[in-house]
Amino acid sequence: MEYYFIDLFSSFSCLAGACPDTCCSGWDILVSGKDYERFLEMEPVWLRENILGHIQKKGQEYYFKRNKDGDCMMLEEDGLCRIQRNTSEEMLCNTCRKYPRIYWKNEECMYFSMAASCPVVSRLLLNDMPSFYKQAEEGNRTKLSIHKLPFCAEVLSFAEQMHRERNRNLQHTEKVRFVPAYFEKLADILLDFILAEHVPKRDEILELLSYYETDMEEQADFEIFHQETGERWQQVAESYFKYRIYSRYLECPEESAGDNYIQVCGELSVFYLFIFLKRMSVPRLLEEDWREMLGLMYRFAVHGVKRTEKLHKAFRVFFHNIYQWDFMIFDNHF
Repeated sequence: MEYYFIDLFSSFSCLAGACPDTCCSGWDILVSGKDYERFLEMEPVWLRENILGHIQKKGQEYYFKRNKDGDCMMLEEDGLCRIQRNTSEEMLCNTCRKYPRIYWKNEECMYFSMAASCPVVSRLLLNDMPSFYKQAEEGNRTKLSIHKLPFCAEVLSFAEQMHRERNRNLQHTEKVRFVPAYFEKLADILLDFILAEHVPKRDEILELLSYYETDMEEQADFEIFHQETGERWQQVAESYFKYRIYSRYLECPEESAGDNYIQVCGELSVFYLFIFLKRMSVPRLLEEDWREMLGLMYRFAVHGVKRTEKLHKAFRVFFHNIYQWDFMIFDNHF
């Protein structure tokens, strides 16, 4: 057995009470049969009754209920879990114990990654390019180029093809004239999606999108934003792209390179839109603004299997030509 993992996986340490975000916002938390049986025997009695009272059955499976904001109802006002606060991490259900870790295994290899909704992970991606490692069963660990991972190499090759298509077809198009119109189109799609689906942080996203209800000068605003953030954005976009094509494969190993590329570009486009809208509401972008918007995008676009599948379909029809994703997201290519 060989093991592949992204940096930070083995050294990850939860921020706990110092965390600026909430782990379980935005997705249905599955309670396995073993978890449910353990909760039936839990002490003290008041906690057992509280837990069981906040579990609902959907079909043949159990889930924790969520409040109107999409948060698990076991969360207390300070964002900490009532179960963990009053017992131990071992008593949590499997979904909560493993977060933000992501796993996938086939017959020969096991792969590990991390969810970017976790502030520890998002801060790493915003400041450093992700590194990948391979470890043999006997324990020898080596750093690995992402191009050495076959599925990632396939997506990167597809991305290079899209970059060449973009240069052939959009070589004289100005980004500052192209992107604002597509930001507005993307905002309309997200608004329709939010109104039709139960999404995490709904009010926060709607507040960002309210920019399009004002008398804005969208192109001039984007020109200023692009000048201020262009270099930083390229570093962030490259870092997230490499991280995410790897992580997406762990979630959808049967997905084609083209669909992996579209999904990751779609996520980056939502993040790009969010960080632009955030800049329009503040005098200048702080590091915490970047982290907050990355986490917000990830919860919206990645958490929740059924919601992600619907959003992926929207990404697939967003552009008539796939190479336009490259032009929207990247100034240069890596």
